[in-house]
Amino acid sequence: MIRCSLLLVAGVLLSGCSKPDKWPERSTLSQAQWDRLSEIAEHQYRSQQASDSAFSGATWHLGDLPGVNAVLPMLSPDGTRIAIATGVAPSMTTRLALPDAPMPDGAGVTIWEILPGRGGLREQISLPAGLLLTDSGDESGFLVERPNTDGSRWIGKVDWYTGDIEWLVAGDTVAAFPALGRDGRLAWCERAVDDTMFNLVVRLTTDGDAHRETVIPHGDGDWLFPTWSNRSNRLSAFMLTPAQLSLFSMDASTPAALQDSVRSIPVMAGARRADAMLAAMGRHHVMGTGHSPLEEVFFYDPRQQRMMLWLPTGLNWDQPMQLADQSVAAVHDDRGGFLLTMPDGLYWQDRNDKRKLLRIDLTPWIARPTSDPMRPFILMDVGNERVTLQAMRPDRQRASQAGTASVPSGR
Repeated sequence: MIRCSLLLVAGVLLSGCSKPDKWPERSTLSQAQWDRLSEIAEHQYRSQQASDSAFSGATWHLGDLPGVNAVLPMLSPDGTRIAIATGVAPSMTTRLALPDAPMPDGAGVTIWEILPGRGGLREQISLPAGLLLTDSGDESGFLVERPNTDGSRWIGKVDWYTGDIEWLVAGDTVAAFPALGRDGRLAWCERAVDDTMFNLVVRLTTDGDAHRETVIPHGDGDWLFPTWSNRSNRLSAFMLTPAQLSLFSMDASTPAALQDSVRSIPVMAGARRADAMLAAMGRHHVMGTGHSPLEEVFFYDPRQQRMMLWLPTGLNWDQPMQLADQSVAAVHDDRGGFLLTMPDGLYWQDRNDKRKLLRIDLTPWIARPTSDPMRPFILMDVGNERVTLQAMRPDRQRASQAGTASVPSGR
């Protein structure tokens, strides 16, 4: 309406005026003005490209659960079960398995069923008190730690459906930070009760029930928070020394292969164990939800305060990729881009052009992929001693079809 009025006024003025003898001199743009116009045009072009390829999806509410905010929930690969830390939050020294850490007597773990469609949630099993929920699992179960009164710590695998616990590591040492790999592989950090530094232990399955374990000594450092690749037998782990925190990657196909092709990158100088925990918290660490596009490791950089992506077998393996500033958790979307948790919402970032960064929800959801095509992502909002769950199904559309797409919005 405003545009039509302006055109009408312009037409009346022109029809009542005679042609001037000389047109007024046109003003010229300064270089700064030209640069600013070019910047605006480039921004509009990138915004249009992002609109053409951005992530969007339909979402629906699943329910709310009581939970301990200090420990992230563990989701089963098929998205039908979720394990929640309940009760009293374990201390930081207990979570880090430090000597003389208090027993987590008030800590608990509860398994809930996520019903199909919009059916909501149903409590299934409450595990015995004193267990610590970890961040590793697969199709058959998830891992927990059990600190014992003699100072030792065991590692157990909990069945998603029955709650039965199989003790995978049960001895007189402190076994912590376990990671499940493919074909039953297991890695964890281990120290003597009267020691302070962790070795890295790798267990490779062989024929039958026999196990082979390889111990990688800590040297002058401390092995922490291993994780397995979801596409190979490659293993990554943090090494903390008095000088810095580093991230290592190695081939764990065989004990001999562990000595070959070891690569590492520095993460942070002057780091502490708590920094290593921060670096590991933003990753997704569950087997059975598909393969990543490349051999890669997500980690959070406490110094740069953003998620990073390391390609340890790539050509530029010594140069990790920076994701969006202030991102604290990251997973892949359905086409290889990134879903990033940030303080002011859930964002999508293009893998091939990091300048394409779009906020798709006002809530800082933590996204977890599943193997269920009907709800391939479960979103978790953790805060105020509650865990809110939402399902998300991707829906990619071209800009010309964007009017029919259902885009998530804040709660």
